[in-house]
Amino acid sequence: MTTARTASTNSVNSIQNIVAKNATKLADVIRPTPYYVSGEMRGYRVYPGRDRKHFTELGLRPGDLIKDIDGAALTNPQQASQVFQSLGDKQQVSVTVERNGQREVLILRTNQLDPDDQE
Repeated sequence: MTTARTASTNSVNSIQNIVAKNATKLADVIRPTPYYVSGEMRGYRVYPGRDRKHFTELGLRPGDLIKDIDGAALTNPQQASQVFQSLGDKQQVSVTVERNGQREVLILRTNQLDPDDQE
């Protein structure tokens, strides 16, 4: 069963600015790791970076398997790289994750991330 959820928005700056300024800041929020089964890439496991607060605000949980972003399957490292780079051009993205064996669709609003907004 696939469910759709929208993560809350409470940060001011957008992911577009973060990606444009410095992609390493995005790594402070999300650490994606390619996930392979029998030699085939199946997506990316994601874990929080140093900025756990913003990771959680996105609606992600440690170990979520991101299968696709805006319908683009993350089964090829080169394609996945292009998808991640394109995040800077988006207002929001639809992310399909596999969590506890269930698929779930998260709508991530790109204005949720501001790694400089530390409490």
